[in-house]
Amino acid sequence: MNDNIERQRRKDEHIYFAVSQHNTKLQSQFDELELINDAIPMVNLADVDLAGEVAGLAFETPLYINAMTGGSPHTEKLNGQLAEVAAATGLMMAVGSMHSAIRDPKLASSYSIVRKNHPEGVLFANISADLSPIQAQQAIDILAADALQIHVNVAQELVMKEGSRDFDHWLENIAAIKEHVNVPVIVKEVGFGLARKTIMRLRDINVDIIDLAGKGGTDFARIENARRRDGKWDYFNDWGQTTAQSLIAIQSPNYVNMPYFASGGVRHPLDAIKCLALGAEAVGIAGVILAYLKEHDVEATIEWVEEWKLQMKMIAVMVNARNLSKLRKVPIVAYGRLKEWGELRGVKMEQLAQRLM
Repeated sequence: MNDNIERQRRKDEHIYFAVSQHNTKLQSQFDELELINDAIPMVNLADVDLAGEVAGLAFETPLYINAMTGGSPHTEKLNGQLAEVAAATGLMMAVGSMHSAIRDPKLASSYSIVRKNHPEGVLFANISADLSPIQAQQAIDILAADALQIHVNVAQELVMKEGSRDFDHWLENIAAIKEHVNVPVIVKEVGFGLARKTIMRLRDINVDIIDLAGKGGTDFARIENARRRDGKWDYFNDWGQTTAQSLIAIQSPNYVNMPYFASGGVRHPLDAIKCLALGAEAVGIAGVILAYLKEHDVEATIEWVEEWKLQMKMIAVMVNARNLSKLRKVPIVAYGRLKEWGELRGVKMEQLAQRLM
Protein backbone atom coordinates (compact mmCIF):
# COMPACT_ATOMS: atom_id res chain seq x y z
CA MET A 1 0.00 0.00 0.00
CA ASN A 2 2.79 2.43 0.88
CA ASP A 3 4.46 1.67 -2.45
CA ASN A 4 1.23 2.48 -4.31
CA ILE A 5 0.83 5.78 -2.45
CA GLU A 6 4.45 6.67 -3.23
CA ARG A 7 3.89 5.87 -6.92
CA GLN A 8 0.79 8.12 -7.04
CA ARG A 9 2.72 10.92 -5.37
CA ARG A 10 5.52 10.54 -7.91
CA LYS A 11 3.04 10.80 -10.79
CA ASP A 12 1.70 14.09 -9.40
CA GLU A 13 5.22 15.43 -8.84
CA HIS A 14 6.17 14.63 -12.43
CA ILE A 15 3.28 16.75 -13.68
CA TYR A 16 4.15 19.63 -11.36
CA PHE A 17 7.82 19.75 -12.37
CA ALA A 18 7.09 19.17 -16.06
CA VAL A 19 4.78 22.19 -16.23
CA SER A 20 7.27 24.33 -14.31
CA GLN A 21 9.97 23.54 -16.92
CA HIS A 22 7.90 24.54 -19.91
CA ASN A 23 8.82 27.68 -21.86
CA THR A 24 8.02 27.94 -25.58
CA LYS A 25 10.29 30.98 -25.93
CA LEU A 26 13.48 29.10 -25.10
CA GLN A 27 16.01 28.68 -27.90
CA SER A 28 16.11 25.25 -29.48
CA GLN A 29 18.21 23.35 -31.99
CA PHE A 30 15.12 23.40 -34.17
CA ASP A 31 16.14 27.04 -34.73
CA GLU A 32 19.26 25.77 -36.50
CA LEU A 33 17.07 24.20 -39.18
CA GLU A 34 15.67 26.37 -41.97
CA LEU A 35 13.11 25.38 -44.60
CA ILE A 36 13.47 26.96 -48.05
CA ASN A 37 10.62 29.31 -48.90
CA ASP A 38 8.72 28.95 -52.19
CA ALA A 39 7.39 32.34 -53.28
CA ILE A 40 5.07 30.90 -55.96
CA PRO A 41 3.62 27.66 -54.56
CA MET A 42 1.57 25.42 -56.82
CA VAL A 43 -0.91 24.46 -54.11
CA ASN A 44 -3.88 26.12 -52.37
CA LEU A 45 -4.41 25.95 -48.63
CA ALA A 46 -7.64 23.99 -49.10
CA ASP A 47 -5.75 21.36 -51.09
CA VAL A 48 -3.14 20.54 -48.43
CA ASP A 49 -3.69 17.05 -47.02
CA LEU A 50 -1.30 15.91 -44.28
CA ALA A 51 -3.11 12.63 -43.57
CA GLY A 52 -1.03 9.49 -43.38
CA GLU A 53 -0.78 5.89 -42.26
CA VAL A 54 1.99 3.94 -40.57
CA ALA A 55 1.98 0.35 -39.30
CA GLY A 56 -1.77 0.24 -39.87
CA LEU A 57 -2.42 3.39 -37.83
CA ALA A 58 -4.28 5.95 -39.94
CA PHE A 59 -4.42 9.64 -39.04
CA GLU A 60 -5.83 12.81 -40.58
CA THR A 61 -3.26 15.04 -38.89
CA PRO A 62 0.34 13.93 -38.23
CA LEU A 63 0.16 15.20 -34.66
CA TYR A 64 -0.43 13.30 -31.42
CA ILE A 65 -0.59 13.99 -27.71
CA ASN A 66 2.35 12.10 -26.31
CA ALA A 67 2.63 10.10 -23.09
CA MET A 68 2.38 12.22 -19.96
CA THR A 69 0.17 11.12 -17.18
CA GLY A 70 -2.11 8.73 -15.32
CA GLY A 71 -1.89 6.73 -12.09
CA SER A 72 -3.52 9.06 -9.56
CA PRO A 73 -6.86 10.84 -9.03
CA HIS A 74 -5.34 14.17 -10.10
CA THR A 75 -3.85 12.74 -13.29
CA GLU A 76 -7.11 10.95 -14.10
CA LYS A 77 -8.74 14.36 -14.47
CA LEU A 78 -5.91 15.57 -16.71
CA ASN A 79 -6.07 12.45 -18.89
CA GLY A 80 -9.81 12.91 -19.27
CA GLN A 81 -9.40 16.53 -20.35
CA LEU A 82 -6.59 15.70 -22.78
CA ALA A 83 -8.76 12.96 -24.28
CA GLU A 84 -11.60 15.44 -24.77
CA VAL A 85 -9.20 17.68 -26.68
CA ALA A 86 -7.92 14.76 -28.76
CA ALA A 87 -11.46 13.61 -29.59
CA ALA A 88 -12.57 17.08 -30.67
CA THR A 89 -9.49 17.64 -32.85
CA GLY A 90 -8.95 14.13 -34.20
CA LEU A 91 -5.52 13.68 -32.66
CA MET A 92 -3.95 10.38 -31.69
CA MET A 93 -3.07 10.14 -27.99
CA ALA A 94 -0.78 8.19 -25.69
CA VAL A 95 -1.18 7.80 -21.95
CA GLY A 96 1.61 7.83 -19.42
CA SER A 97 3.25 4.75 -17.93
CA MET A 98 0.56 2.26 -16.89
CA HIS A 99 2.60 0.37 -14.30
CA SER A 100 0.43 1.87 -11.57
CA ALA A 101 -2.77 0.40 -12.99
CA ILE A 102 -1.19 -3.01 -13.48
CA ARG A 103 -0.06 -3.08 -9.85
CA ASP A 104 -3.28 -1.56 -8.49
CA PRO A 105 -6.41 -2.14 -10.62
CA LYS A 106 -8.22 0.64 -8.72
CA LEU A 107 -6.07 3.10 -10.70
CA ALA A 108 -7.06 1.70 -14.10
CA SER A 109 -9.76 4.36 -14.50
CA SER A 110 -7.06 7.05 -14.63
CA TYR A 111 -6.13 5.55 -18.02
CA SER A 112 -9.37 4.01 -19.30
CA ILE A 113 -11.01 7.43 -19.07
CA VAL A 114 -9.06 8.27 -22.22
CA ARG A 115 -10.93 5.60 -24.20
CA LYS A 116 -14.19 6.69 -22.58
CA ASN A 117 -13.67 10.30 -23.70
CA HIS A 118 -12.08 9.43 -27.07
CA PRO A 119 -13.99 6.29 -28.10
CA GLU A 120 -13.08 6.37 -31.80
CA GLY A 121 -9.52 7.62 -31.37
CA VAL A 122 -6.16 6.03 -32.11
CA LEU A 123 -4.75 5.46 -28.62
CA PHE A 124 -1.39 4.21 -27.39
CA ALA A 125 -0.97 2.24 -24.17
CA ASN A 126 2.34 2.80 -22.40
CA ILE A 127 4.57 0.53 -20.34
CA SER A 128 8.20 0.35 -19.25
CA ALA A 129 10.67 -1.98 -20.94
CA ASP A 130 10.94 -4.26 -17.90
CA LEU A 131 7.31 -5.44 -17.80
CA SER A 132 6.32 -8.88 -19.01
CA PRO A 133 4.41 -9.69 -22.22
CA ILE A 134 1.36 -10.60 -20.10
CA GLN A 135 1.52 -7.22 -18.34
CA ALA A 136 1.89 -5.52 -21.72
CA GLN A 137 -1.35 -7.14 -22.84
CA GLN A 138 -3.03 -6.02 -19.62
CA ALA A 139 -2.11 -2.42 -20.43
CA ILE A 140 -3.46 -2.76 -23.97
CA ASP A 141 -6.72 -4.21 -22.63
CA ILE A 142 -7.24 -1.43 -20.06
CA LEU A 143 -7.15 1.16 -22.83
CA ALA A 144 -8.48 -0.96 -25.71
CA ALA A 145 -5.33 0.45 -27.28
CA ASP A 146 -4.52 0.57 -30.99
CA ALA A 147 -0.76 0.48 -30.33
CA LEU A 148 1.65 -0.07 -27.46
CA GLN A 149 4.36 2.40 -26.48
CA ILE A 150 7.30 0.90 -24.61
CA HIS A 151 9.28 3.69 -23.00
CA VAL A 152 13.01 3.49 -22.38
CA ASN A 153 14.33 5.86 -19.74
CA VAL A 154 17.72 4.75 -18.46
CA ALA A 155 18.85 8.27 -17.55
CA GLN A 156 15.68 8.94 -15.56
CA GLU A 157 15.88 5.61 -13.74
CA LEU A 158 19.49 6.16 -12.72
CA VAL A 159 18.90 9.66 -11.36
CA MET A 160 15.69 8.56 -9.60
CA LYS A 161 16.48 7.43 -6.04
CA GLU A 162 13.98 4.58 -6.27
CA GLY A 163 14.71 3.83 -9.94
CA SER A 164 15.88 0.64 -11.60
CA ARG A 165 19.57 -0.24 -11.90
CA ASP A 166 19.21 -3.28 -14.19
CA PHE A 167 18.85 -2.88 -17.95
CA ASP A 168 20.58 -5.76 -19.73
CA HIS A 169 17.28 -7.63 -20.18
CA TRP A 170 15.40 -4.76 -21.82
CA LEU A 171 16.05 -5.61 -25.47
CA GLU A 172 15.15 -9.27 -24.99
CA ASN A 173 12.03 -8.23 -23.10
CA ILE A 174 10.92 -5.81 -25.83
CA ALA A 175 11.36 -8.60 -28.38
CA ALA A 176 9.20 -10.94 -26.28
CA ILE A 177 6.48 -8.30 -25.95
CA LYS A 178 6.56 -7.68 -29.69
CA GLU A 179 6.03 -11.40 -30.31
CA HIS A 180 3.17 -11.60 -27.80
CA VAL A 181 0.92 -8.63 -28.61
CA ASN A 182 -1.15 -8.09 -31.74
CA VAL A 183 -0.94 -4.29 -31.99
CA PRO A 184 1.94 -2.18 -33.38
CA VAL A 185 4.80 -1.67 -30.93
CA ILE A 186 6.36 1.79 -30.58
CA VAL A 187 9.59 2.14 -28.62
CA LYS A 188 10.11 5.67 -27.34
CA GLU A 189 12.66 7.53 -25.33
CA VAL A 190 11.38 9.91 -22.66
CA GLY A 191 13.48 12.92 -23.64
CA PHE A 192 17.10 11.84 -24.16
CA GLY A 193 17.03 10.86 -27.86
CA LEU A 194 17.66 7.63 -29.77
CA ALA A 195 21.04 6.99 -31.38
CA ARG A 196 21.50 5.05 -34.63
CA LYS A 197 22.99 2.02 -32.89
CA THR A 198 19.92 1.79 -30.64
CA ILE A 199 17.58 2.14 -33.58
CA MET A 200 19.35 -0.68 -35.41
CA ARG A 201 18.88 -3.00 -32.42
CA LEU A 202 15.17 -2.18 -32.38
CA ARG A 203 14.89 -2.74 -36.12
CA ASP A 204 16.49 -6.16 -35.73
CA ILE A 205 13.76 -7.30 -33.31
CA ASN A 206 11.01 -6.02 -35.64
CA VAL A 207 9.75 -3.07 -33.59
CA ASP A 208 7.15 -1.30 -35.74
CA ILE A 209 7.86 2.37 -34.96
CA ILE A 210 10.38 4.35 -32.93
CA ASP A 211 9.74 7.67 -31.22
CA LEU A 212 12.99 9.67 -31.11
CA ALA A 213 11.84 11.78 -28.14
CA GLY A 214 14.99 13.86 -27.78
CA LYS A 215 15.93 16.46 -25.23
CA GLY A 216 14.64 19.99 -25.56
CA GLY A 217 11.29 19.54 -23.86
CA THR A 218 10.51 17.94 -20.52
CA ASP A 219 13.79 16.91 -18.87
CA PHE A 220 13.21 13.89 -16.63
CA ALA A 221 16.76 13.96 -15.31
CA ARG A 222 16.06 17.49 -14.11
CA ILE A 223 12.70 16.39 -12.68
CA GLU A 224 14.26 13.53 -10.72
CA ASN A 225 17.00 15.86 -9.51
CA ALA A 226 14.31 18.22 -8.24
CA ARG A 227 12.63 15.32 -6.47
CA ARG A 228 15.93 14.21 -4.88
CA ARG A 229 16.58 17.67 -3.38
CA ASP A 230 20.20 16.75 -2.67
CA GLY A 231 21.90 18.22 -5.76
CA LYS A 232 24.07 15.14 -6.27
CA TRP A 233 23.17 14.68 -9.93
CA ASP A 234 22.57 18.29 -11.02
CA TYR A 235 25.40 18.08 -13.57
CA PHE A 236 23.35 15.37 -15.31
CA ASN A 237 20.63 17.84 -16.32
CA ASP A 238 20.45 18.29 -20.09
CA TRP A 239 21.79 14.80 -20.83
CA GLY A 240 21.26 13.20 -24.25
CA GLN A 241 20.68 14.21 -27.85
CA THR A 242 18.13 16.77 -28.97
CA THR A 243 15.25 15.76 -31.20
CA ALA A 244 16.86 17.75 -34.02
CA GLN A 245 20.12 15.79 -33.58
CA SER A 246 18.26 12.47 -33.61
CA LEU A 247 16.40 13.51 -36.76
CA ILE A 248 19.64 14.53 -38.48
CA ALA A 249 21.37 11.28 -37.49
CA ILE A 250 18.64 9.28 -39.22
CA GLN A 251 19.51 11.01 -42.51
CA SER A 252 22.76 9.01 -42.60
CA PRO A 253 23.20 6.71 -45.62
CA ASN A 254 23.94 3.95 -43.09
CA TYR A 255 20.43 4.19 -41.66
CA VAL A 256 18.11 1.38 -42.74
CA ASN A 257 14.63 2.76 -43.19
CA MET A 258 12.31 2.29 -40.21
CA PRO A 259 9.21 4.39 -39.45
CA TYR A 260 9.76 7.03 -36.81
CA PHE A 261 7.84 9.60 -34.84
CA ALA A 262 9.45 12.76 -33.51
CA SER A 263 8.77 14.36 -30.14
CA GLY A 264 10.64 16.28 -27.48
CA GLY A 265 10.79 20.07 -27.36
CA VAL A 266 8.34 20.72 -30.20
CA ARG A 267 7.31 24.30 -29.39
CA HIS A 268 5.07 25.35 -32.27
CA PRO A 269 3.77 24.29 -35.72
CA LEU A 270 7.01 25.27 -37.50
CA ASP A 271 9.01 22.85 -35.33
CA ALA A 272 6.45 20.17 -36.18
CA ILE A 273 6.74 20.78 -39.91
CA LYS A 274 10.55 20.60 -39.69
CA CYS A 275 10.21 17.17 -38.06
CA LEU A 276 7.92 16.02 -40.87
CA ALA A 277 10.29 17.42 -43.50
CA LEU A 278 13.03 15.26 -41.95
CA GLY A 279 10.92 12.15 -42.40
CA ALA A 280 8.90 11.79 -39.20
CA GLU A 281 5.58 10.05 -39.79
CA ALA A 282 3.95 12.09 -37.02
CA VAL A 283 4.94 14.56 -34.32
CA GLY A 284 4.22 14.32 -30.60
CA ILE A 285 3.51 17.19 -28.25
CA ALA A 286 3.31 16.88 -24.49
CA GLY A 287 4.60 19.69 -22.27
CA VAL A 288 3.39 22.45 -24.58
CA ILE A 289 -0.24 21.25 -24.60
CA LEU A 290 -0.23 20.36 -20.90
CA ALA A 291 0.99 23.83 -19.98
CA TYR A 292 -1.70 25.42 -22.15
CA LEU A 293 -4.43 23.23 -20.66
CA LYS A 294 -3.32 24.06 -17.12
CA GLU A 295 -3.68 27.80 -17.87
CA HIS A 296 -6.92 27.57 -19.88
CA ASP A 297 -9.86 25.20 -20.22
CA VAL A 298 -10.68 22.33 -22.53
CA GLU A 299 -12.57 24.46 -25.06
CA ALA A 300 -9.72 26.96 -25.34
CA THR A 301 -7.23 24.11 -25.75
CA ILE A 302 -9.34 22.63 -28.54
CA GLU A 303 -9.20 25.98 -30.35
CA TRP A 304 -5.44 26.12 -29.76
CA VAL A 305 -4.93 22.66 -31.34
CA GLU A 306 -7.12 23.57 -34.31
CA GLU A 307 -4.94 26.64 -34.83
CA TRP A 308 -1.84 24.40 -34.77
CA LYS A 309 -3.39 22.18 -37.44
CA LEU A 310 -4.24 25.18 -39.61
CA GLN A 311 -0.80 26.73 -39.24
CA MET A 312 0.90 23.46 -40.14
CA LYS A 313 -1.03 23.46 -43.42
CA MET A 314 -0.15 27.13 -43.98
CA ILE A 315 3.55 26.37 -43.59
CA ALA A 316 3.15 23.48 -46.02
CA VAL A 317 1.82 25.96 -48.58
CA MET A 318 4.81 28.25 -47.96
CA VAL A 319 7.17 25.43 -48.97
CA ASN A 320 4.91 24.17 -51.80
CA ALA A 321 4.09 20.84 -50.16
CA ARG A 322 0.66 19.41 -50.89
CA ASN A 323 1.13 16.33 -48.69
CA LEU A 324 3.62 14.49 -46.49
CA SER A 325 5.39 12.95 -49.47
CA LYS A 326 6.07 16.39 -50.97
CA LEU A 327 7.03 17.81 -47.58
CA ARG A 328 9.82 15.23 -47.25
CA LYS A 329 11.42 16.61 -50.42
CA VAL A 330 11.56 20.23 -49.25
CA PRO A 331 15.16 21.52 -48.99
CA ILE A 332 16.20 22.05 -45.39
CA VAL A 333 19.40 23.76 -44.29
CA ALA A 334 21.17 23.13 -40.99
CA TYR A 335 23.43 25.68 -39.32
CA GLY A 336 25.80 26.00 -36.39
CA ARG A 337 26.37 23.22 -33.88
CA LEU A 338 23.65 21.06 -35.42
CA LYS A 339 25.36 21.12 -38.83
CA GLU A 340 28.72 20.37 -37.23
CA TRP A 341 27.21 17.53 -35.19
CA GLY A 342 25.58 16.01 -38.28
CA GLU A 343 28.80 16.13 -40.28
CA LEU A 344 30.75 14.47 -37.47
CA ARG A 345 28.11 11.72 -37.42
CA GLY A 346 28.60 11.11 -41.15
CA VAL A 347 25.51 12.84 -42.51
CA LYS A 348 25.87 14.65 -45.85
CA MET A 349 24.24 17.87 -44.80
CA GLU A 350 24.51 19.48 -48.23
CA GLN A 351 22.18 16.83 -49.67
CA LEU A 352 19.42 17.98 -47.35
CA ALA A 353 19.95 21.57 -48.45
CA GLN A 354 19.90 20.64 -52.14
CA ARG A 355 16.84 18.38 -52.20
CA LEU A 356 14.58 18.94 -55.20
CA MET A 357 10.80 19.02 -55.04
